[in-house]
Amino acid sequence: MNIFSIYPAASCAVGAVLCLAIAYLLSCNKAAISYKNIIFKIFIQLALALFLLKTGVGRHILLYLTHATQTLSAAAQSGITFIFGQLGSQTGPWGFVFAFHVLPIIVFFSAFVSALSYVGIIRYLIYVGSLILQPLLGASNSETTCALAKSFLGPTEAQLVVRDYLATMSKSELFAIMVSSLTMISASLFALYIYMGVPADHLIAANCLGIPGSLLFAKIIFPAQHAVQHEAIPDLPQENRAHNLVEAIIQGTLEGLQLALAIGALLLSFLALISLLDMICVNVGSIFTHKPITFQDLVGYFFAPFGFLMGLSGHEALEASELIGIKFFSNEMVAFAKIASKNFSPRGLALVTYALCGFANISCMGIVVGGIGTLAPKRRADLSNLAWHALLAATLSNLFSAYLIGILL
Repeated sequence: MNIFSIYPAASCAVGAVLCLAIAYLLSCNKAAISYKNIIFKIFIQLALALFLLKTGVGRHILLYLTHATQTLSAAAQSGITFIFGQLGSQTGPWGFVFAFHVLPIIVFFSAFVSALSYVGIIRYLIYVGSLILQPLLGASNSETTCALAKSFLGPTEAQLVVRDYLATMSKSELFAIMVSSLTMISASLFALYIYMGVPADHLIAANCLGIPGSLLFAKIIFPAQHAVQHEAIPDLPQENRAHNLVEAIIQGTLEGLQLALAIGALLLSFLALISLLDMICVNVGSIFTHKPITFQDLVGYFFAPFGFLMGLSGHEALEASELIGIKFFSNEMVAFAKIASKNFSPRGLALVTYALCGFANISCMGIVVGGIGTLAPKRRADLSNLAWHALLAATLSNLFSAYLIGILL
């Protein structure tokens, strides 16, 4: 039996402290860390978790958002059925086909988010959220706005809201933006992961916790030398808006189509590559041992301390560690795609959701560096130097959120 599973809340508390300790060891300027601000960010994240999961109002908000996501998915089904006929029906003779049942929903969600962006709803939510959170989190307006935008948008789109500030940002601000871009997923992917068996309420809550969590670890690893506050809260750039609502829907649909095709291609290639690596590891391992060891076993052993500290049973802890490793070395899509094949308890499934909910992986790190580098070419050297630390900070942020939830559940 896993000794950590006897006292799961205590083991999660140890895991949270371990994440903070690793971040402290990675810090480039320990003397500049504002411990008062760090403690306050932890308090904000814990308070947000308590509100969402332990209060009636918070649970109703998550229930409403979950219902809204499920309603949108059901609405998308009418279009799927019209285009694909029986192929798009899960009760049809073909059964569940990922390409026909899940990927088209991404197209619809992208169109819907684009429509919300055009009419100004996302802009309004980001603006109001920045007004409220910026004083609480003690971050600059650009850092707070980008973190909020990332909870809705993709790893590169969120940076457009602060594009005018990228060239003159301090390295600490630039680092915070990179970390927030890697810590959360975009709203367009919610339906995809819910269809994969991920609990919707915890998926949404994980993205919310990523806002203060990303800034928490960003300011430990690369603290600000001086307090920097922009006078105005950045707004979504006007030149990226469509001319009318119909054009916005068309643009969102086409972008969603590209995203769906990219996701399908990435899942195909990464799952195949992981399978190939499994075969190689088994064949090489057979030379030294009779017990086959796969690539998934290796990454699971590498992240095993983090899995066991979640307070899960021995089998669950190893499976959680395996998924965390797959997410880090490939991407969260592949990890979530494998979640249905694992036999997690409700608590284990919830904690794994928080640990996986983010773009903190090597491939997305390159996307973020390339995306910001395109918007601010003069900062490419800084971006390259900060990339690996940003990836580690985002990974620690995701794990820290999982441990906080583990203390509460």
